[in-house]
Amino acid sequence: MKTKKSKRVMAVVMAVLLTVGIMPMDWAVTKAAASTVHSFDATAQASVGDDKAVIAEGTTFNDGYFKIVGKVTQRTNSDGSIKAYELASKATGAVQFTTESASSVVVGLSSTGGSNESAVALINTADNSVVAEDAGTTVVAGTKKTELKYTALPAGTYQVVSPEDAERNRGARFLDITVEEEEAAAVTTTYAFAVADLSPAAYSVTADKAAIAEGTAFASDYVKTVGTATFRTKSSSDFSALKAIELGSKASGALQFTVTGTASVSFEASSTGGSNESAIALVNTADNSTIAEDTGIKVVSGTNATKLTYSSLPAGTYQIVSPEDADRNRGVRVLSFTAEQTASGERPARKAWEDVAAPAIGEITAADGKITVPFTMVIGYDGADSVSVDMKNTAGTVVATENYAKDATEGVVTFTPAASGDYTFTITAARKDEADKTGTDKEFKGFELPLAKPSFQSATSQGSGKVSLVWDEVTEASSYEVSYSENGTDFTQPVSVTGTEYVVSGLTVGKEYTFKLTAVRVLPAAVSEAATITAKATAEAQQVWAFSAFGQGVSSDEKNAGYEGSANDGKVTLWNLNSKGKIVPASTDGLSFCYTAIPSNMNFTLSATVTVDEWTLTNGQEGFGLMAADRVGKNGDSSVFWNNSYMASVTKVEYYVNADGSMALDTIKQGGTTAPEGSVKATMKLGIGSQEKTGVTKANLSKLEANDTATVNNEFSSKMTTLESSGVTGNLIGNATKDVTGTVENPLTTFKMSIQKNNTGYFVSYTNEAGETVTKKYYDTKALEQLDEDNVYVGFFASRTAKISVTDINLTTVSPENDVAKEEQPVTTVAPSYKVTSASVSNSESYKLSYVANADGHVVVTAADGMVIADEDVTAGQKYVWETTLTLGENTFTVTMTPVEGYRPSEFEVLDSYEASTFTYKVTYNKFDGDVIYVGPDATSDGVGTKENPIDIYTAVKFVSPGQKIVLLSGTYNLESTVTVQPGIDGTESQPIIMAAESSTDRPVFDFGKNCEGMVLAGDHWYYQGFDVTNSANAKDGIRLCGSSCTVDNVRTYHNGNTGLQISRFTSTDTKEEWPSNNLVLNCTSYGNADEGYEDADGFAAKLTIGEGNTFDGCIAYNNADDGWDLFAKVETGSIGAVTIQNCVAYGNGYLEDGTDAGNGNGFKMGGSSMSGYHKLINSVAFDNKAKGIDSNSCPDIQVTNSTSYNNGGSNVAMYTNDAANTDFMATGVLSWRTQKTSVNETFKFKGTQDASKVYQSSNYFWNCTEAGTNNSTTAVTADWFVSTDTKMNYDTHVYAAIPVTRNSDNTINMNGLLVLTANAKAGAVVGGQASAKIDLSGKMTGGLLFQKTTGSESVETGDMANMMLYILLLLGAAGVYAVSKKRKHA
Repeated sequence: MKTKKSKRVMAVVMAVLLTVGIMPMDWAVTKAAASTVHSFDATAQASVGDDKAVIAEGTTFNDGYFKIVGKVTQRTNSDGSIKAYELASKATGAVQFTTESASSVVVGLSSTGGSNESAVALINTADNSVVAEDAGTTVVAGTKKTELKYTALPAGTYQVVSPEDAERNRGARFLDITVEEEEAAAVTTTYAFAVADLSPAAYSVTADKAAIAEGTAFASDYVKTVGTATFRTKSSSDFSALKAIELGSKASGALQFTVTGTASVSFEASSTGGSNESAIALVNTADNSTIAEDTGIKVVSGTNATKLTYSSLPAGTYQIVSPEDADRNRGVRVLSFTAEQTASGERPARKAWEDVAAPAIGEITAADGKITVPFTMVIGYDGADSVSVDMKNTAGTVVATENYAKDATEGVVTFTPAASGDYTFTITAARKDEADKTGTDKEFKGFELPLAKPSFQSATSQGSGKVSLVWDEVTEASSYEVSYSENGTDFTQPVSVTGTEYVVSGLTVGKEYTFKLTAVRVLPAAVSEAATITAKATAEAQQVWAFSAFGQGVSSDEKNAGYEGSANDGKVTLWNLNSKGKIVPASTDGLSFCYTAIPSNMNFTLSATVTVDEWTLTNGQEGFGLMAADRVGKNGDSSVFWNNSYMASVTKVEYYVNADGSMALDTIKQGGTTAPEGSVKATMKLGIGSQEKTGVTKANLSKLEANDTATVNNEFSSKMTTLESSGVTGNLIGNATKDVTGTVENPLTTFKMSIQKNNTGYFVSYTNEAGETVTKKYYDTKALEQLDEDNVYVGFFASRTAKISVTDINLTTVSPENDVAKEEQPVTTVAPSYKVTSASVSNSESYKLSYVANADGHVVVTAADGMVIADEDVTAGQKYVWETTLTLGENTFTVTMTPVEGYRPSEFEVLDSYEASTFTYKVTYNKFDGDVIYVGPDATSDGVGTKENPIDIYTAVKFVSPGQKIVLLSGTYNLESTVTVQPGIDGTESQPIIMAAESSTDRPVFDFGKNCEGMVLAGDHWYYQGFDVTNSANAKDGIRLCGSSCTVDNVRTYHNGNTGLQISRFTSTDTKEEWPSNNLVLNCTSYGNADEGYEDADGFAAKLTIGEGNTFDGCIAYNNADDGWDLFAKVETGSIGAVTIQNCVAYGNGYLEDGTDAGNGNGFKMGGSSMSGYHKLINSVAFDNKAKGIDSNSCPDIQVTNSTSYNNGGSNVAMYTNDAANTDFMATGVLSWRTQKTSVNETFKFKGTQDASKVYQSSNYFWNCTEAGTNNSTTAVTADWFVSTDTKMNYDTHVYAAIPVTRNSDNTINMNGLLVLTANAKAGAVVGGQASAKIDLSGKMTGGLLFQKTTGSESVETGDMANMMLYILLLLGAAGVYAVSKKRKHA
């Protein structure tokens, strides 16, 4: 009976359990702890627009549990439904979530196309580490969903991303996610310590007031010291016991702890003496607010303990401090500490939306053409997800919207209206799945758009005492007032004009007049600043000439760009100065242009004498001359401007000459020119040339303007032909503002030039002092009718640093039917160029022979023994690589190239020979025995490589093998040629090649005596350490790093003729896959580097042609002529790989060590040409730089974290772009402050899809001089945030009294207190870094090279029998290898 009854009871219980859904149907045991499931399915979301529409950053799902971060777009099906959310590549877009306890996660992901692969990862944001997926999945393929599982994730914040991956440079598609989060039971833990119980010996206390290292932890690491804290001992003479921790005054020292969950905290404290009083407080670091003590205690007295208690502290980070107190200017002592913390995994619910106050607009103001709208609203977890403010015109139409999403209780948005009038502003706060909250609309009446100063286009005599004036329209001008003066002071009564043209009549023929123009607006009443122009009244009508300064980097400021005089009167003075604008052969120009329009159905000739009044050498981008173009930009527009043009140009010119000085090649094409065999390049800093730029069409203009690299390379063409062929390398031009090295005797200052359009095409000519005319002919009459079919614009130009006077101006036109007949374009010959481009030395028997030709054909490559290495057809300009095996010593390859008969490089070019060409190429394979190779300052190639008989540096870097060490003996190496590590002289990942100094105190110095480029490292897996590089030639780098996976550690580069250390490709034929990648520049210093023009020499650069993964860590750049760091990119070569700069310092750049005012002078210049980069600046400091501290330099997406910028001449922080459609800047923990040039604000110019809250967030403290000299964050920065702000610079002379930043014994950076943060600081850099490697330079000393060449025969060094045996074994091995057929590879 008992058994049956028990069974009945159990049956009833089971039924009940099943009914209420507690008992699983499969009878699995239930978990002891409950769990909460959070899920999010992208495919179930509502569409926000068309395919690829951006999901607004900050958009949340599932009650805010999941959030969109960065760039995420929706991908739609044909019916408009959501297919997936696409995460941008390189971890720039993510789905983020935060778990409060252990969790399991399942994510559904796919690639972006049926045959694509995408890298995927789950990132822990605390340390940016990748969480391992259960099955090891890191790549998804195709568009079918792949489920990734992660079990037992600890509490934390995570992001689903598509990480950076060199092989899979694309994003990934996010489909869905489920997070099952365990709800942990509440746990109470006690953390406590008493100072009296601590052992003095454990903390190395040997005296009273011993400093406590910042970060020292107590109470099981629950409490730590921050800032200034000391141990107080039993007495000043008895150190056997501790009695208190004394915290510095003014909150300069603290005991810090973090509460997770809730906690009750008590501690005992006292003042610093029997009759003293000390202020004491507990501060919440999130907002620097003071927490009320339970009984209201704020002061402790005497040395007896006072107990302070704080009950029910919420989660957060707190500090015990002695706050600033005018009456009690001292610290406080803490004797003991106890915290009882109750933590649970349950995340508190968001504050009820109905309990959140609606947004409210504050007092609206207007100034300088902008309307500022402040508002109050809680934004964040317990408030709104975002706020939007609409600006409506009087018709009720929304004309602009500004969004705000950073966590805050108040904010400000700014509008720039396009018209005067009344505007109404509406504010809306939004939270996911809740009805929007709206505030009360607010009206701003009477906004007045600033009336712009008019800009004259031209002033031209129409004859008979009449002058025609033409100007640009001014927005909102009702009319214009025109007056004139004979003396420039007394003007006539103004005449009101409603259009943009006016003819002044009744003037005296022969007199010059000044014409004044102002814009007038009736309502709201305004009169603009006046513009003036001069012109002479003539009897006959004159040609209309106009002026415009346009293109890259120009300025409309008259001191930078302008003109005087009249082409009709025969003289014009034209200038473009102060490094504004530039001539860029491979892309677009920025210049001042005085021009006239010629109908395109007419032929013309413009000739003139151009005299250079002044110019300054920069980087070869300065120039002047004559130009004809098919499009002219608006005056003052500094954006990139594309057109087609021909120039008679005085600028940097290069060409090739033969050994006898005769011309080898007079034209160089940007993007690749094959040098004739045996020729050398003649480079003129300024020479005379004819430049042709063609290929811009209406069809491709938008692509060029969007920086499409493929279009630039494939459709745009730029060529420079010299018009002066003396073969000089140097400078031909006089009247420079300062001496230019290499200037010829009797330099030229006057140039007779002409540009002619005739029935053949365009002829560009230069006539030298002897009366000899050189003409470059271009056979295309339609070349300048691509963008404007009606007119060709012809005139005179100056760019960057030039001022010219143009005289003897003669312009004639003729109809084509009355002009000379068309010339047929001749066919020219091109010399064949067949080259082996791989290195002529090797440290390995495995060798890759690379080859390129300038013609299609068939090549056969054979080794000395007759073995065929290659036998195949080749295509002009394509690089081929074949693998082969070398033997010790000299290996001779025979190359026979037979070009295709009749092959033409272009329509009007033929080869000058179609005969088969045979040549030999020798490769020397050699290696050292042993492990250690010694190199000395005075060693020669006859050395052995021992310490007693070292070898020279050139031989050592040719033949060193993986795992070997080149030990540099101390001394100065006086060198006359570049030290080059050729491609292929590689180490391996496990056996890098080491080149390091023997002594850490007497450093080796490579001094190149201004003769050449310094060092070129094109091998992979090298490690440089502990030496100096100095005195490279003008315009040549100290070190150029072209290899990959290399480390340059504790190397100093100084007083070089260009950048101290630059990462960029080895040769122009290197493919993008061969660009240098994954290099580390560690604890290096670069200073005093200067090129002659003070334009290019940076401390460090990673620019133009670099791959992914290059990092600078712990480096210092100071007093370099140009910038501290330069990460420039250009459209022609495309975006470069993302660079990381961390724990680095840039200061005093733009000034040399003696205070010379040199070049631009940015601290960290992080981009160029509006090309995307996503470069990172982390824990770094910029101060005293001549220009900007942190400068995006138009890169649209730099990422700045925990960095400090102080007292820079320009903006401390500048994030802007010129031509990119969208920006994606990020800044967090940035601290900007000033004691100099306090009126200089930051520069922020966001575009398109930029989420401003990624920059304008509460963790940043940007300088805002308009708010009482404080920062535009909720807390003002003060000097006590820093240990010291004395940089030791004299701001009048720009000279440092002492070096402010030095190095520790492990080569990490020592800021010596400068800009080091105190406990008061809320943001900024804490410069850390990694110590330099301790390299073991021991090992078996070399006995020399294995292969030695002697006169008439080859022999082996026989220093010992082991060398002989090794040589024999190598020969036998090589013979065996040669029995195997060769591999070859087509690259």
